[in-house]
Amino acid sequence: MKVLIVIVVAILVLLAEVQSKKPFQVNQESISDWLAEENLKLEQPYDVYETFQVLLERVKLWATGELDSIEKNGMNEDVTFGEEYPYWNFLPQNLGAAIPNRAAYLIQGAKCFDYEVFAEWESDDLLSVKLTASSKHHLEKLCTDHLLLESGTSFLVEHVSEEGVYEYEWEVPDDAIDSERWDLDQKGVRINHFLHSPAISYKNILKTLLLFVPEFSANPPSYFFEMNREFLESYTEFSYPERDPSLNVDLDDADINSGDLFSLIRFNGLSSTLSWGMGSTSSHTTAALWIGGQLYVVESTMANVCE
Repeated sequence: MKVLIVIVVAILVLLAEVQSKKPFQVNQESISDWLAEENLKLEQPYDVYETFQVLLERVKLWATGELDSIEKNGMNEDVTFGEEYPYWNFLPQNLGAAIPNRAAYLIQGAKCFDYEVFAEWESDDLLSVKLTASSKHHLEKLCTDHLLLESGTSFLVEHVSEEGVYEYEWEVPDDAIDSERWDLDQKGVRINHFLHSPAISYKNILKTLLLFVPEFSANPPSYFFEMNREFLESYTEFSYPERDPSLNVDLDDADINSGDLFSLIRFNGLSSTLSWGMGSTSSHTTAALWIGGQLYVVESTMANVCE
């Protein structure tokens, strides 16, 4: 659940139009400032379900507003859902990295341009990053790559629509820890690209959010469960036919042995996403265990592991 909250917060920030060419530093203070600006008045410690529900609503309002803005500004852009795979089709894919003090090299895979990347340390706390964009082929119409440059402490969104040299100064935050400095020095600035334009990505966010309606609704329409089934059947090789009620069996305790497995899946967005991510037909498992003549259903949780 916490992973999904991080994803929602990250996408809300990453897909926003960042006008400055200076990388945005991500730290506790900047996240707290953003929460304050969005009026996310949540009591600490945060209730995970309440937090996620509020964030989902914020993302929905934000993405809807972005689409309205595009329409009002008369941008003739295809804003259909991301082809036949809209769910989670707003997450960027990695192209490569600009690693300090190494020879410049070519990265490919973006829609419009190839990029020669180079990075070098200007000082102990300042990394210079340079991208040289060159056309992969003759462009008959405007073509734009939507890039995300990021490290463990900062990120920058760049929209490249023409050939040329793009340079950035990547500052190391004052509060960066040793592992973050090591990561920037050894792994460099990652260069990712969004598969679609912001307009299509906004719509794909909204489409993905609809998967989670059953998680936070008492009696959601069956349409949302069907949407989750469509998601799983189109993104995996599994099928989920309706179960014949006559096949249901009521078990007595005596029929259950230690080690018997109980697994389930809920078409509620969260469960179906976990199932997809794990490559499994279920999202949650437990096991039967007889102790002192008493039947228990046990599970392993992160809290237990950490203790």
